[in-house]
Amino acid sequence: MAGESTGVPNTLNVITNFPFLIVGILGFVLSLGGGSFFNISLRGEVWGWVLYYGGIASVAFGSAYYHLKPDDNRVMWDTLP
Repeated sequence: MAGESTGVPNTLNVITNFPFLIVGILGFVLSLGGGSFFNISLRGEVWGWVLYYGGIASVAFGSAYYHLKPDDNRVMWDTLP
């Protein structure tokens, strides 16, 4: 089975969430910088983007947690973000 040699079950399913984390953190940090990188002029719009990119980053954690040991009790964490 894939992933047994590394000791992490479902290794490929877990590590494919890494791009979500990178994009989420980059967007989150750039949005918090006042929105100048994205040319955002409204303060409320900045917070909307911060929440959006925070959600993208949370997908990485929720999905990785589920894929470590997929079962019915963990599927909520995969779909929640």
